[in-house]
Amino acid sequence: MLKRHIEKKLLSNLEIMPVVLIRGARQSGKTTLTHMLGKENGYTFYNLDDHATLLNATKDPAGWIKSLKKPAIIGEVQRVPEIFLPIKADVDQNRIPGRYILTGSANPLLLPRLGDSLAGRMGIIDLFPFSQGEAQQKKESFIEYIFANEIIPKTFSAFSQEEFHKLLIRGGFPFVQSLSEEKIEIWMGAYLQTMLDRDVREISNIAGLRDFPLLFRLLATRTANLLNISDLSRSL
Repeated sequence: MLKRHIEKKLLSNLEIMPVVLIRGARQSGKTTLTHMLGKENGYTFYNLDDHATLLNATKDPAGWIKSLKKPAIIGEVQRVPEIFLPIKADVDQNRIPGRYILTGSANPLLLPRLGDSLAGRMGIIDLFPFSQGEAQQKKESFIEYIFANEIIPKTFSAFSQEEFHKLLIRGGFPFVQSLSEEKIEIWMGAYLQTMLDRDVREISNIAGLRDFPLLFRLLATRTANLLNISDLSRSL
């Protein structure tokens, strides 16, 4: 398994915070990372994408949290936001660092009624798809050298414009790294459909879902630009 750059930060959070939330898009590597950490540190894994687990947590959030073997990893927590208050009650009684690792494909902190129920009790880690440094397992120190006013070492080998375009098309999702461009296109289409059918609907009652494919294309053309919401809304 490729080493992720956030591992050190994640472990530091687990040493002081009773709850750590890992936010990241689907397929960005949350499950792989948490399974690895869980296996090394004695965690029990629960995933709310599992139908039986989802039913139990939805039916009795407080009872379900009490029944978990601790320390616990709970995946896709945005699916049952009602578990956050029972988690708060549990960590208030058992303020043990690293008691819970939570993961979410949609940002659960944006869910209605959740607010700041775990403020001061939860560390937040954002996990993105692979950077080029992670994909090639090399340290990314460009910013450090810039601020230190030092000569930047040649960490990465040069590549052609064609290779650069291929890197852009492939992106950073771990699963697609070994796929052909044709298969990447198929995978991305299915990925976006899943996002629309599940994640967007779960996080909020949003009107105009038919406009989302166009919104995604508009955002893609604005990569590395400042986000201008007004300009985007005029283009829809």
